Amino acid sequence: MVINSNMKLRHLNPTLLELDYWLIVASLILAFSANLVFGQSNCSIDSMAFDWADYSWTSGDSANTYRVPFAGGSDSVDVAIQVSTEAIGTFADFDVQTPYIDGDSIWNFGTGLDLGLIFNPDTNQGFSPIYITLKFDQPVTCLEFEISDIDVSGSRKDSLVVIANDGLTTPALYVMGDTPTVGVIEHRAFALGFPSGPMGNGSAYSNEDAGTIKVDFANDLVDSVTVIYYEAGGAFDPGGRGLGLFGNLSFAQGALLPVDLLSFDVGHDEDCIPMVQWETANEYNIDYYSIEYSYDGLNFVESAKEVPRNSYFDKNQYSVYLNRKMNPDNYFRLVKKEMDGRKEILALKTLSGSLCHTLSTVNIYPNPTFKKYFYVEIESKADKAIQIQMINQAGAVVMRQPYSLKSGRNWFAIQTKYLVPGIYHVRFDTGKEIISRKVSIME
Repeated sequence: MVINSNMKLRHLNPTLLELDYWLIVASLILAFSANLVFGQSNCSIDSMAFDWADYSWTSGDSANTYRVPFAGGSDSVDVAIQVSTEAIGTFADFDVQTPYIDGDSIWNFGTGLDLGLIFNPDTNQGFSPIYITLKFDQPVTCLEFEISDIDVSGSRKDSLVVIANDGLTTPALYVMGDTPTVGVIEHRAFALGFPSGPMGNGSAYSNEDAGTIKVDFANDLVDSVTVIYYEAGGAFDPGGRGLGLFGNLSFAQGALLPVDLLSFDVGHDEDCIPMVQWETANEYNIDYYSIEYSYDGLNFVESAKEVPRNSYFDKNQYSVYLNRKMNPDNYFRLVKKEMDGRKEILALKTLSGSLCHTLSTVNIYPNPTFKKYFYVEIESKADKAIQIQMINQAGAVVMRQPYSLKSGRNWFAIQTKYLVPGIYHVRFDTGKEIISRKVSIME
């Protein structure tokens, strides 16, 4: 709804010239638009209606998030709405602060309740696009809603563009009124001007659908919608203008694929700092990724966390350095943590760090051993003090012994006569690197 017709000078904006083109051809497609009045979605899934009467919005808030149950009540989705602009002005006029849930007692932009929006640009802010986003915390389908009061006042003309999924998806637009003030081409809507509308002056009024369009995404999966709203006239000293948003909003739960791990790679830089890289698709409802590390492949600890992009429609690439040094043997796994606390291991990879360390080889023999001892062979690139630990299957350290290595090959025996038979981890720790080997002690 164009609310103020005060206009002193019209400025042409090259970035919006295409909008003037649509206005020129509007009269040619008016008949075609009229045929879309009764357009229906092809979606066959039971949808959940979002009724503004069930929710609240404090007038003037720029954003709000609502938790809405799906049809059947088996699950819910968080719906976030945000309004913003880079233009200078206020979201208020005529003693009304917006956005707000409209109604008969104040400015009402359509035949039912919706999110009413009035923006009053400052001088030289005539085009001043406004961005209205609708985001879901998981993709939905069968998404439909109405936008109301797309009309003109004098030479000022409302126009808007609707896109979804960062421009990857576009809806069908249908004109709702029998005597409309609005025309549509693909995902664009624009005011037709004189002599459209029930009054023949191109203007729509409260509690009528002359300037209303239906936005229909049918069976497409959608996780975000952006409405870009312009006043195409670009007045030198523009007045307030308004729009009704997300009336008769409805959607259904989408049939979603699980996250798809496209690749997972590990490596290290010239300073032997390990790096993990992965790529995914179909991301949604992920709280964070955890990169877990182990020197033996059994005992893993979280070494890094990464915030997901949660983009279902794009490929998502990640690269994370771990704040640790490489060991000769290194195990990395990628773990997905979901919002409800569930955990899933997505991938496991090993990486040798032998080039980063002074201990080039570590061998244990005989293995398994039936004697009261076993031998250790270590080849070291330098003189080095180490500590050897034996750890049982319960994780308890049952033996700890320091040794001094010489550069080259080193041999020594480790006594086992006081250990019960079983499988043990032998851990060699230099203070900067850890190597682990298994040994089986038999009776």
